[in-house]
Amino acid sequence: MENVAFDHYFGSYPNAANLPREPKITADSHTSSVNGIDAAEGLSTKNPNSANPFRLDRSQAVTYDMIHAYATEQQAYNGGLLDKFVQYTGSKYNHCNPTDVMGYFDGNTVTALWNYA
Repeated sequence: MENVAFDHYFGSYPNAANLPREPKITADSHTSSVNGIDAAEGLSTKNPNSANPFRLDRSQAVTYDMIHAYATEQQAYNGGLLDKFVQYTGSKYNHCNPTDVMGYFDGNTVTALWNYA
């Protein structure tokens, strides 16, 4: 899990989509939430990046690594605006879509990690 953002695995914790044919995740009522991707807060639709976050399903369990060189990370950080991740850290290698850097999993895909959490 090196070089992977917290939000990539836990951005929607503890709320999973629970789509058909995926392991069902139901959080205990006392489970704390994270300051992550939440439609009510608008982060899933009003994100400052050029692409909104999107859920990766079980068929997308293997993703390409984002570019994590010092210069590209500084450009993506953009003086604290955090709005250039697609342009600078989205991998353009291996015929990958640069917007993939905005993808995230939920407990239906990374079930073991969510169970540990």
